[in-house]
Amino acid sequence: MSKPPAFPALAEFVAATTGRDMTKAAYVIVGCGIGMIVLLTVDPAYEAAHHWVDAVLWVCLAFFVFEWVVRLRHAVKSERGLAYSFSFRGVIDLVAAAAIPVALIAGASPKSAW
Repeated sequence: MSKPPAFPALAEFVAATTGRDMTKAAYVIVGCGIGMIVLLTVDPAYEAAHHWVDAVLWVCLAFFVFEWVVRLRHAVKSERGLAYSFSFRGVIDLVAAAAIPVALIAGASPKSAW
């Protein structure tokens, strides 16, 4: 008899992210991220709400890092960790999760990094 998951919502998220479809949460996060990037390019709007814009962009990045970790963990548990890591989707997920921190560490300005 299998043990029920401690967090059913997390189990549902894992099941949804292992397929080819994006989750509803990912659509919302992508939409918010695009909106914040647009505000980032409009100087008066960014100056008026830069704390909110920055906060939402960091939340978006945190979501995609979390999603990548969940996918990687699931792949490792199903003994496909190496295959996922070097697959097209795995590389895209890694680049999406690491691009902003790497750009900031390399010295890019925050507006350019995003």
